[in-house]
Amino acid sequence: MFASETLTPLAQHVKKQTNAEHMALEDLIVPQIQSVQSVNDYAQLLSLFYGYNKPVEQAIHAIIDASVLPDIAKRHKAHLLVDDLKALGFSQTPKLCDNIPSIQSLEEAFGALYVLEGSTLGGKSITQLLLKTRLDLQPSHLRFFNAYGKETGPMWMAFLSQLNTFTSEAQQAMIIDAARETFIKFKQWILQVRQS
Repeated sequence: MFASETLTPLAQHVKKQTNAEHMALEDLIVPQIQSVQSVNDYAQLLSLFYGYNKPVEQAIHAIIDASVLPDIAKRHKAHLLVDDLKALGFSQTPKLCDNIPSIQSLEEAFGALYVLEGSTLGGKSITQLLLKTRLDLQPSHLRFFNAYGKETGPMWMAFLSQLNTFTSEAQQAMIIDAARETFIKFKQWILQVRQS
């Protein structure tokens, strides 16, 4: 994670206001990552992420285009989960979550994208955890969690720079609410999958 002083003022505010929801999600997902012991376990983890990320990403990309965020095309990552699954020998497309956050405005799209882009920072740690397993995972199995590679830092900072252009209190409140809801709905999705 980057030092707080490198974050834009709005990003600092979003991080602070969504911390409880972020931690609740991490408390649920980190043990699942740490318990990956087989290729099947890993495939289930990838399917879990795909089921949520794909519909959220589609909703975001229906609103944000290159005129708003020039590198938005590079921020499509859900397909990498399918690539990872195929590299592991799994060809079935995972089930999609039908209870995603409300993403109807530019502010809501940026709030949801804050969560998805922020997860690339955690992806580096997840990659290290997975490489410590006995699964002998190759780079072709880790494309999603290592989506930006060495560009992770610059991609995050470029996103924060654009996020910081939302200056009104009303805009910022919408971004925070959407980010909070994105964390909450992902947690709900994980619990739903576990119960099914």
